[in-house]
Amino acid sequence: MSFVSCTTTASSSVSSIASNGSATSTNHTHHNDNDCKVDSSDSASIAPRLEDARPRGTTTTSSSSSPCNMSSRNNHNHHTNDKTPLSDLPLCLDHIPLFQRSDILLGKFLGRGRNSQVHAVDRIVTQKDSTGEEEGNKYVLKHLQHQLFENGHRTKHRREATNALADLVLEAMYLSKLRGHPNIISLCGLTAGGTSVLQRKNAKADEYFILLERLDLTLDQRIWTWRQQLQDETTTTTSTCGEEESSTSTISTSSSTNTVEWVVTKIRYAKQIANALSYLHDHQVLYRDLKPENLGLLQNAKDNNSTQQVEEYTIKLFDFGLARELDEPCENTTRVYSLSAAGTRRYMAPEIFNRPGKYNYKADTYSFSMVLFELLAMQKPYADFNVTSHEELVCRLGGRPRLTDIHWPHDSTTTTNTTNNNDGNHKEDHAMMDAASRHLAHECEALLQQTWKQDMHERLSMRQVCQRLEAIIEKTQDDLRHIQQQQQQQQQRHEQEQLRLQKQQRTGLQQHFLAQQTQTTTLLASSSHQVQEQPLPPPTFLKTKTSTSEMTVATDPMAGSDSELEDDVFQRMSNGSTISGMSSSGSRR
Repeated sequence: MSFVSCTTTASSSVSSIASNGSATSTNHTHHNDNDCKVDSSDSASIAPRLEDARPRGTTTTSSSSSPCNMSSRNNHNHHTNDKTPLSDLPLCLDHIPLFQRSDILLGKFLGRGRNSQVHAVDRIVTQKDSTGEEEGNKYVLKHLQHQLFENGHRTKHRREATNALADLVLEAMYLSKLRGHPNIISLCGLTAGGTSVLQRKNAKADEYFILLERLDLTLDQRIWTWRQQLQDETTTTTSTCGEEESSTSTISTSSSTNTVEWVVTKIRYAKQIANALSYLHDHQVLYRDLKPENLGLLQNAKDNNSTQQVEEYTIKLFDFGLARELDEPCENTTRVYSLSAAGTRRYMAPEIFNRPGKYNYKADTYSFSMVLFELLAMQKPYADFNVTSHEELVCRLGGRPRLTDIHWPHDSTTTTNTTNNNDGNHKEDHAMMDAASRHLAHECEALLQQTWKQDMHERLSMRQVCQRLEAIIEKTQDDLRHIQQQQQQQQQRHEQEQLRLQKQQRTGLQQHFLAQQTQTTTLLASSSHQVQEQPLPPPTFLKTKTSTSEMTVATDPMAGSDSELEDDVFQRMSNGSTISGMSSSGSRR
């Protein structure tokens, strides 16, 4: 039986998915210890899991249903809040455009999964026999791996190729039914003709595909960026400290990055992930492969007119290849299902490793706890464990990641020798911020312990996780608002004190200036009175010549020296006579 005949099985199962809905057990288990990936499928149960995306006969898409009208299509999206089973939800294919492979021009290769690979879309032809085109940088194309399709012609690879096609078709079915949730990736296009395109002679692996919205980065990449940023800032802070200061200061994390607000951002990401999982569980879908690599971030457009705080990124859950629909609501926490092992080892719940594996929705809760730990600690859980040690220490003995690996903001003890640090208000701010950080750490650690319990029946449901995260965010926001109000009041008091000191300083300067001006005026007046009473000193260039009849001014330079002239004048003034008196007496004579 060739791979082409397997697609016949796929194309003949269009109605069986809508009617049968769920697939709750499989038999074949495949372990891949190299990439820590565990997957399970069975060719015997392919039929109820496959569908042709559309009735045959549609070969291309019209301009009215193209992705360029995604905004209008999204307006019709509904976010169902009820708990309708997935099998009872409509496929909602009327608003999903169809494409042939020739309609899409691929861009660069973005990555590959277990059995599929993803390419960026450069351009989409929206109308046949016309020049209508759309920039495709908002979309990605996911299709089967080429080597898997080529190997699919061999008997020993037939089951693997068929299962890969089943996962891809199943993902399209899930996304078409679960459309509209803000934290689940959007399905933007399907293959015209469904899996029947692979029955043609010389068909290529990428001729059956699904078109998805393009995300900016994965959560795994975001965590790596945070870790690098924290390490760079810590290194910079340490290098700028002097030897004397660094010996008395402990810098475990960077205070400018590892803040309470930063931790709240991570909790908001976790809240979006929990919302997506809770939505799946409400519709009786078990995801089974939660990890940062399957969580994408889509940057939100900034609304300058909005007064509400807008998140920088929206978390999107993608890759539904291992998801399975269960036949009972998630409220029945005691029911377990005989499902084969599936997922990525370090994120898989311990009960999945049991033989035979029996688990339920709480397996996703455990996976969430591992993602939450990685968000907070910015390191992989069980990074040093191999398969044997993981099964022994984690699955059998109940070992868990160390909570001490999470560096909370109050753990940072950076010390600076500034005046403000000694101020009472500044110390009060630090005390309030430390209290908020300690409460946040306590609540998050308690949530981790309640979501990674060894007994799955004791774990929280994802609905309870959402409630706990919402309470943590609200409490921390209240604390931050209170601290901000306190800081604003302290700033106002500080500004008022500065104004008072400036006014006092100006008043003191004015008084000092007036005192100096009064003193200067008094001194000037006293000096002027003394100058008026004191006779003028004699000129140094005059010389008196005494005779019995008159005193004249000597003009002859040989008449005598200046010292003789001064002595003569001084002698006469000391005897009580003046120049004018002498002149008058001389005239009287």
